[in-house]
Amino acid sequence: MMANEDGLLAMPLLTTESTTVSLLTDPTVSRVPLPLCPPTIGQLIDYKQLEKLGTAEDLLKSGKMSVDDAHEYFMRQYSYIIKNRKAKELAGSSSPISTPRSRPMFRVSLNNIPPANERVCKLAVAKRDWKKQAPTPGHPLYRDLSNLHDITYHLSYLHSVQTDISAEQAFQARLRGMRKILRSLPFERTAQELDLLTSYLRQISDLKERVKPTQIASIASIATLELVRDPGTTVFGNNAFYIVLKGQMLPMSLPHLLPTVQTTLEEFRSPTPVLNSETASLHAINIGRAFGTLTVIPNRAKNSRILSATNVGPNTELLRVGVAEFSLVCQKAQQEDNNEKINLLKSCQQYKLWPKISLTEVAEIVSWLVIPCNSWIVKEGQIAPYAGMIKSGKCKVYRRIIAKHKLSNGVRVRREKQVFIGELGPGDSFGEVSIMREEWSSCSILAKTTIYLGIITAEGVNSLDPTTRSLLLQSNNPMFQDITQSEVEQKYIEQESKREWKDFKTGVVKEFLKKSEINVGIGKFYKPQTQIDEAQNFVDYENYN
Repeated sequence: MMANEDGLLAMPLLTTESTTVSLLTDPTVSRVPLPLCPPTIGQLIDYKQLEKLGTAEDLLKSGKMSVDDAHEYFMRQYSYIIKNRKAKELAGSSSPISTPRSRPMFRVSLNNIPPANERVCKLAVAKRDWKKQAPTPGHPLYRDLSNLHDITYHLSYLHSVQTDISAEQAFQARLRGMRKILRSLPFERTAQELDLLTSYLRQISDLKERVKPTQIASIASIATLELVRDPGTTVFGNNAFYIVLKGQMLPMSLPHLLPTVQTTLEEFRSPTPVLNSETASLHAINIGRAFGTLTVIPNRAKNSRILSATNVGPNTELLRVGVAEFSLVCQKAQQEDNNEKINLLKSCQQYKLWPKISLTEVAEIVSWLVIPCNSWIVKEGQIAPYAGMIKSGKCKVYRRIIAKHKLSNGVRVRREKQVFIGELGPGDSFGEVSIMREEWSSCSILAKTTIYLGIITAEGVNSLDPTTRSLLLQSNNPMFQDITQSEVEQKYIEQESKREWKDFKTGVVKEFLKKSEINVGIGKFYKPQTQIDEAQNFVDYENYN
C-alpha cells in the first residue's frame, strides 16, 4: 500500500503472472475444487439387477405371469439398476462443481423453521394423501389410466386426437373385471375388490331398477360365479337372481324377470306355458341382462319353469345371487340400521332415559338425510320441515333483529339482521316441538359443515302410539328459549363491533399497499401457497367462525 498525491491509499498493480503465483503460494487463499469427472456406465449400472429384468419377458412368454404382473415386476425391479445412492447423486447432479458446505447450510435452515400447529399438520397430510380423494370407478370424474404407459395414448394428445374408449369397450372391461373378482369366494375378496364390484353392479340396469342403492353393496358381498358347461342346460330362476356375464340364455317362459319386488303370482299361470324356439330367440337374454328373482315365490317348487332359462352355448358364466342369502343380508343390514338409529337417539340428552320399546318405535320412523354446507335447514317464523337429530357436523343458530343499517351515502335505514346466538353439534336435536304443536320456529338454523342427521317427519310422528307421542312432547323444549331479547341485542352489538374493526384493519392495510405500490400476487410479490399455508388459512377460518 502507498499513498498517492491526493493522500489516498492506492493498490499496487500486479501482472497476470505475479497474481497467479501469489494465489498459488498464499496459504490463506481457499482452493477451488476441480470439476468432478462424470461417472462411467460401469459405475452407475448394476448388471446383476439388469439381468433380472430379462426374466420378466421369459415368464410372460411361458404363461407363468400375466401382462399386469410382468409390468408391475418390471417397474418394481427397475429402480434397483442404479448401484448406490452416491452414484445416483452423481448421475442426477446438474452441475459438475458442488461445494461440500451446501448440505450443512440446508440442514441449518430447516432447523430454523418454527413448529406447525397440530391441526395444520393433520389437514396438510390429509390433503397430501391424494389416493383417498381420487374418484373411484363409477364416479363421473373417474378416468381409466390403465393405458398410461402406452405411447399412442400420449401421441394422440400431441396431435390433438383423443383416444377415449367407446361405451362398448367400457362395458366389456367391466364384464372382465366382474368375472375376475367373482372367481374368488366371497370371504376371500378384499375391500377394494368389493368396492370395485359394487361400482360395476351399479351399471347393470336390470339390477339397479329392482333394488335400493344401499343394497347393491350387500349383493356384491354374496354374489358368486356359476359356470354352465353343457348347452341346453336348464337354470331355474325362481330361487335366485342371475346376470349373464358370458354366453347367451333363452327363457323358458315369460316373464323371465320380475318387473318389481312386489310382483304377485297373478302374472304366472299354472301350468306354466313353455315358449317355442322362435319366441324364445326373440326374447334372448344376452350379456349384461338378467333373469330370476330376489324374493321368495310361495307355493312353487324349486324346479318350476317360471323365471327359468336354458343355456345356448358351452361355458356360459352367470353371476348368481341366492334369494335366501339376499334376504338374510337385507335383514342383517336392517338390524344394523335400526341399532344405529337407536344409538343416535340415545346420544341426545332428552332421549337417554327413554325405555327401549319407545326408542325402537321412534327408530322405525327415522330416516337419514345429508345436508350440504351453507344450507338453511330451518327458517325463523316458519314451521320446521322435520325434527332432526345430528349425527355428525355442526350448525349455526341465528335469531332475527331489527336494527339500523348505514348505507354508503350515510343514510341510516331499518333493516332485518341475523344475529349468531349459538351452535348445534352431534348429540343435539331440533324441530320436535315445532312439528308436533305446529308452531313457528323461534330461530333459524344454518349448516356450518356438511350435516348427516336422522329426521322425523310430521307424518311419522302422527303414526306413533299416543303414549310415545306424549313422551316425545314432554321430553323436548324450544331451542334457546332462555335467551332474552336484550341478550340478542347485546350479541348484535358485539358482532357489529368485530365486523367494523375487521373492516377498518383491512382498509388500513389496503391503503398502505396502494401507497407503497405493492401489488399482492403480481410480479415479484407473487408467492404460491403451499399445503401448510392452505391448511393454516382453513384453521384461521374455522377459529374466526
